[in-house]
Amino acid sequence: MTREPTTSTLVLTALLFFVSGAAALVYEVLWMKELSLLFGNSAQAAAATLAAFFTGIAAGNAFWGRRASRLTRPLFIYGALEIGVTLSALLYFAIYAIYDGLYPTLFAAFGLNSSLFSLTKFALALVLFFPAAFFMGGTLPVMTQFLVRNKSTLGKRASTLYALNTIGAAIGALAAGFYLPQSLGLDQSYMLAMTATLFVGLLAMACGRQVSITDDVEAAETSEIVVGDKKAILPYSWLRLLAGFSGFASLALQVLWIRMFAQVLHNSVYTYAAILSIFLVALALGGGIARELARRHVSSVRLLILLLTLTGLLIAVSPTVFHALTNGGSYVGGSENFSAYIFHIMGITAVTIGVPTTVIGILLPYLFKLAETGKLGPGETVGSLVTINTVGAIAGSVVAGFLLLEWAGMWFGIKLIACLYLVMAIGLVIRGTQQLWVIKLSPIIALVLVLTVLDTSKLPVVKIDPIGKNETLLKVWEGADATVAVVRRNGHLRTKMNNWYTLGSTGDTLTQQAQTHLPMQLHPNPKSVFYLGMGTGITAGSALDYNIEEVIVSELSPSAIRASKEYFTDYTNGLYEDSRVTVITEDGRNVLRGSQSTYDLIISDLFIPWKAGTGTLYSVEHYTTARKRLSAGGMYAQWLPLYQLTRKEFAIIAKSMLEVFPTVSIWRGNFWGERAVVALIGHKDKAQLEPDAPILRTSTHALRQSLGSSEQTVPLMAHFAGAMDANDPVLKDVPANTDNFPVIEYLAPINHRQEKAGEVEWFLGEQMFEFVAPRVSRQALLAEPYLQKLDPNWYEVVQAGYYLQASYVLKDREHEDAAAALTTHQSLLKRAANLLGQ
Repeated sequence: MTREPTTSTLVLTALLFFVSGAAALVYEVLWMKELSLLFGNSAQAAAATLAAFFTGIAAGNAFWGRRASRLTRPLFIYGALEIGVTLSALLYFAIYAIYDGLYPTLFAAFGLNSSLFSLTKFALALVLFFPAAFFMGGTLPVMTQFLVRNKSTLGKRASTLYALNTIGAAIGALAAGFYLPQSLGLDQSYMLAMTATLFVGLLAMACGRQVSITDDVEAAETSEIVVGDKKAILPYSWLRLLAGFSGFASLALQVLWIRMFAQVLHNSVYTYAAILSIFLVALALGGGIARELARRHVSSVRLLILLLTLTGLLIAVSPTVFHALTNGGSYVGGSENFSAYIFHIMGITAVTIGVPTTVIGILLPYLFKLAETGKLGPGETVGSLVTINTVGAIAGSVVAGFLLLEWAGMWFGIKLIACLYLVMAIGLVIRGTQQLWVIKLSPIIALVLVLTVLDTSKLPVVKIDPIGKNETLLKVWEGADATVAVVRRNGHLRTKMNNWYTLGSTGDTLTQQAQTHLPMQLHPNPKSVFYLGMGTGITAGSALDYNIEEVIVSELSPSAIRASKEYFTDYTNGLYEDSRVTVITEDGRNVLRGSQSTYDLIISDLFIPWKAGTGTLYSVEHYTTARKRLSAGGMYAQWLPLYQLTRKEFAIIAKSMLEVFPTVSIWRGNFWGERAVVALIGHKDKAQLEPDAPILRTSTHALRQSLGSSEQTVPLMAHFAGAMDANDPVLKDVPANTDNFPVIEYLAPINHRQEKAGEVEWFLGEQMFEFVAPRVSRQALLAEPYLQKLDPNWYEVVQAGYYLQASYVLKDREHEDAAAALTTHQSLLKRAANLLGQ
């Protein structure tokens, strides 16, 4: 007889496997983030990274599973595998540095071929992740081999390990998503995960050195599975099929459900972590239920049929539940602060997908129980099933992300997965085992219901308000990157991403054009311009009004490009017909890192600061790369939506730019009070505005037009709002935003919710005036190095711009001084026109 592990051994191994699961998810989250910096934030890059990681896991499961039964000290080997993870993770730094250096060469060779470049990214990610993932994949089968001394305990103990590892993974996802990067930085977070893995490995090796397993694992007490009144053996091929299907369906649903929630959330790093943690907790709970079923020796194909049927029904109704809990797909949150918002999200997620995911989570660990009658050893049994499950997971994520969303859409994809569960249940019925009629009919009836009464595939993807906002939906694109829609609102075309984020509208055409006109006229003679982000295409199209030679537009979302081409060509100034223009479907940061070209101007679009991944576009490393891509005298225009930033975030971004650019000037994009935008212009070299700069020529023309006219044209020089240097007191107490410490990515989502709750304010109104006023006073302008070459009469124009914006802000607040501010603006422009015209 083999001796069962002691209680203390079981507790120890449980702790080890829990910590191992937590560390593994920290690794995975940080790897995804690090590779997004190298490969870009595209859906293809994320899929390549995830596929490479799962490939390593599958290979590790298969390799170590086949060898587990021959191990005499499996706990010691488990510890060695964890040490292998640690060493491989350490090696990651060296390999990453090499690839970082080689990346421009690889980009030059494959960058413009998206399919080939995706394969290249997968190959790179495979080399980076495979060693550590390979060792991770071996831990479950090897630990199972150690704990299972009698085959009849396989289901109970393997499902326990699965549940513990998964709940640890949920804790790791929360830690990596909410705390570690902003508290320790990415590198130190990575080192913490390595320390945890090293601790687990050393402790397991120390304990495992004393424990040897020399006897064969005892066979299960029965070699058959009880089914109704008869006995039948469920073929191992069916177990493998179900294991593979479980992996495929669960990852496909994860992709589809995350897209579903993306339509109603602010889609920050926190919301993704919250959804992922609920998903993992539900899987762990399913593993716990499977353990109870195994402990009670419930081992029935009847139960399997009912389980698959229930899963299919719960998946099918999840869109209906989602619509009910979100008021038909309305933006979630209202005026909740950050903490309440996160708990709200977790509650909705738990009800909508937590319940079906719990049932989904029962299947794989329940298969361990059904496999107890097989001839393979415990480790090999678990390794084999988990291998095929992981391969299925790879296929599921790819199929859902790149086929179902693109070809069928989110709702149909969810319905299809639900139907596949029911088809699998029907397959078990057809297989011929004797069942009660109610059991045989249940999946068939459920399938009919899903295809008729419970059919949710026709639910609206985009929420439209035809009455309150006079909206009409024109077209929707559901792609791997996002859901993009074009709507008509009050006569204007508008592009919306993931239901709520506006990429641009024909109603604010002048502001979008100004994002080009201002930097183009600040440069003495721009010939090449790079656009980081496209939106509607109106901004980039404005460059074609100039004597430009090359326009490169990099847009991450292919769906946004399709929307622009199909609906905005009347506003894009021939952008898609002009031979000088090249539109690239790629992460702009990624293009600049890989490109060897230089540009006179780089214009960075208005981005949503709190959206996951956007913070990297405000990092010191990104600005450093961008400066290298600028020609002599070149400029980087960072457009910022002040209605989405607090004073602190503005200061962090400015400080990050000032660590790279010797001169940073501030320019208004418009004069609106509540929708104000500004540009931080980073100059490659120490700069002064020249008297013959195009912006002064056009401003002079605008002033002359104003003379003798009742309507004044606002000259571009009126948009000047000051300049900053590294000693600016605004920057004193804020950090820079770096790739290692992504401050913006973690701070902006919190402030977004705090502003909704009235606990903080955007950098508008009085806050902005307090910031600008001392910079545009007569004394400050006389001392401003950037303006030293100008006629001092231009200072009247600058101050006129200040009063114009003041008039808008005061008008929005129905303040009695609004008219006086506008009068001051007009008189300053008139005086400047007379003085500069002499």
